[in-house]
Amino acid sequence: MIPNRLHIFSTPADDGETIRYKNNQFATTRVTQKRDGNLARITIEATTGGYPQLPSERNQQLEVIFNSDKTTAVSVNGEEIAGCSSETELQRTDRCWTQPSNQRLLVKTGKSPLGSGKSIEVKLQ
Repeated sequence: MIPNRLHIFSTPADDGETIRYKNNQFATTRVTQKRDGNLARITIEATTGGYPQLPSERNQQLEVIFNSDKTTAVSVNGEEIAGCSSETELQRTDRCWTQPSNQRLLVKTGKSPLGSGKSIEVKLQ
């Protein structure tokens, strides 16, 4: 994430086993991220498209890289989530965040339907 710049990208997904994607059987999720001072905003939009095995909900895990900034709080859809003590705890729980180094933030957002988006705010120091 680069300070004060807007980044937009899409993440594709398919069944990983067939070539159905050639017949438009895949899903896409658009992600935007922007940093404004000590606040970073990441928006995960509703997933569009689909394929037969597409799950109805997903727990997204994000890895965000900063320039040596310390994270002080993370919220998902306006609700502050707890910090975890380690990456191991992050893997065991449904929703938390950890910062294993000043440049690397990991966030597990909690399950939600793919048809709804998520808004993540990261407060930095």
